[in-house]
Order: sequence, then C-alpha cells, then structure tokens
Amino acid sequence: MPAIDPATLPDAAGATYTRRALTGDIGLLVRPDGAFSPFVRFGRSYRHPNLEELLFAGPATVGSVIPNVLVKPERGRNFDLGAKFRAGRLSGGAYFFANNYDDFIAAELVVARTAAGPLAQATNFANLRIHGLEVQADVPIVFRRGVLILSGGTALTRGSVREGTNPLDGRSLADTPADNMTPVKVVTNVRFSDVRARWWLEYGMRAQARVDRVALTVLDSPFLIAQDLLSLNSFAVYRFGWGFNLARGSQLAAISFAVENLTNKYYREHFQFAPARGRSFTVGLHAGAF
Repeated sequence: MPAIDPATLPDAAGATYTRRALTGDIGLLVRPDGAFSPFVRFGRSYRHPNLEELLFAGPATVGSVIPNVLVKPERGRNFDLGAKFRAGRLSGGAYFFANNYDDFIAAELVVARTAAGPLAQATNFANLRIHGLEVQADVPIVFRRGVLILSGGTALTRGSVREGTNPLDGRSLADTPADNMTPVKVVTNVRFSDVRARWWLEYGMRAQARVDRVALTVLDSPFLIAQDLLSLNSFAVYRFGWGFNLARGSQLAAISFAVENLTNKYYREHFQFAPARGRSFTVGLHAGAF
C-alpha cells in the first residue's frame, strides 16, 4: 500500500498555486440557412480542481477523504462533427463527438487503507476518451383543428480509459470503462396545439438503457454501496401535460398542468443514490403582456 505523500496536504503556513491554460474553439459551419448544413469544430477545454477536491478533509460514506493540493487541472481536446437538415416539414440533426481528457480527476479514489478505514483523495488517475452520437428530429403535421408535432431524439455514449493506473494497487486501467456513462438515452414527445393556440396537449417518454460498463475503480472500491449498482438499471418514465392560453387585449395568461412519472414507477436516475420521486402533479401559471 503506497504511503500518503505529505506534499499533497495543505501547508499550514499557507501557499500559492498558479496554473495557466490556453483554451478556445475553432469551427466551420457550411450553409447555416440551407436545407443541409454540416459543421465541424475543435476546441480545447480546461477544468481546474475545485476547493473540495483540493482542500476538503473529513468523513465519507466509508472511511475519510483527505486533501490533495497537487491535483492538476483536467485538459481536454474536443472534436465535434455533424449536420442539421430540413426536408419539407421534417427537420433535425445528427452529431458525433469525441473528447479526450488528460489528467482526468477522480474525486474519491482510495489511496490508502488504515485501521480506521480507507482514505480517499482526489487524484489525476487517467487519460480518458468519451465519444458518442446524438440524433434528433421533429415534424409538424397540420390538421384542420390544429397542429400535431412529433419529436424524438437519441444519444449513444461510450467512455474508456486510454491509459491510467489504479492508485490502490498499481494495476493498469487501459481499455477499461470510464465511470458515469449512460450508454443509450431516448426521448420522444407528441404535442397537439389548437389551431388558435388556445390549448395544447403533450405526452412524452424518456428512457435510459442499463449501464453494463462500470469503472473498475468503482467495482473495487471499499466505498461501494448498494445504491451505486441499483442506480445502473434501465428505466422509462412518462409525462402527460396540458394547458390553456387566455388572451385579452395585450394581456396574456397561460396555465399549464402536468403529471410527471405517469405510471408511478420506482426507479433511480443513473449514478444517483436516492430514488426518483413517484407520480407527481404540477401546476404552472404565467401572466404578461405582448
């Protein structure tokens, strides 16, 4: 078991830390108002460790967390490629992204075990690659009594460790899964609006596939609890809403109603400890002038 490096702990006499980075984006968009509009973008990103990652010391779920003032910022190289399209009433887009991160920060990697329990510390433990594809489209269908809008989208995401070492046992993490990646997400929605925009109805669904690729640092961690794995299950939740628009002169009032989690499903959002709320009813009111 590696010993804790005293240099990673805050200096009681105080210290100053200076980091610099060059960030920015460059891209090319072709025919932004055309029926087919492709684009490409490349950028450099930068995330400085927050104060908790640098300086927090205290108890955690199991064991304790200690500071690491030497944790370095994450630096990313981000590439996006895609196109928007329009064909008659149908419009949408498809987008591919590939992001590479160096010195990726993990906030609760165990770095030592003691008689009082494990010690965790924010650590630059790996270089990651996260890539995926997003597709979305919508189409309005006009009827004599109103407009029906069909819309939907899906996102596929995959993350892997390009290179890295488990600080607990020194094993290589290359080509293993990265943490917190929902593999597939699907969103669909149907909305009907009265021809005079006096009222509307809406029905939507959101589904996420089960997370089967789990980071080894999570599976091997002594901080692992049941909720970490229960929150990886697939789920689908539904929403139904309706509303009315009331206009008088230049005054406008709108009232909306919605039933969230329509089927009262028990589920957890991915990577969240607490279960999501059950069926709920909401009311919204908006008033203004136009």
